Amino acid sequence: MTRVLDRRQLDADVAAGIGTSDHVTATLMIDVDDLDGDGARSATSAENRILDSVSWVIMSTVRTTDVVYRHGPSTFCVLLPNTSDEQARSVADRIRLNVQKMPVPDSCRSTVSVGVATGAGGDLATTIRRAGAELASGVERA
Repeated sequence: MTRVLDRRQLDADVAAGIGTSDHVTATLMIDVDDLDGDGARSATSAENRILDSVSWVIMSTVRTTDVVYRHGPSTFCVLLPNTSDEQARSVADRIRLNVQKMPVPDSCRSTVSVGVATGAGGDLATTIRRAGAELASGVERA
């Protein structure tokens, strides 16, 4: 549906050592605000259209060398190789602004919250956890 890689692929890429260089890799954890995100029920067609639109905004905002994954029902993970913390926060800001401007179904506005973390490419699992923790703590909430 969202035309991005899924959580299983993210887990496989991390296990296979994608990004095993010592170069800094940034991770963005992006949550679509105000979607139920309840995995116990199917998303509505409007929620699916919003998620599809958000995935397109993310993919069109990041570089071709960055990798976008669907991490959860309403959450995306983006790996940005060779990206500093400052650059990653700039990308996060652009994604937030572009999502706010995107046309959405049923005249509702969408926003996203973003957690940002950077670390050595060889330790992506830790960097992903830190970005998720920042997202959960609301440090980068829109």
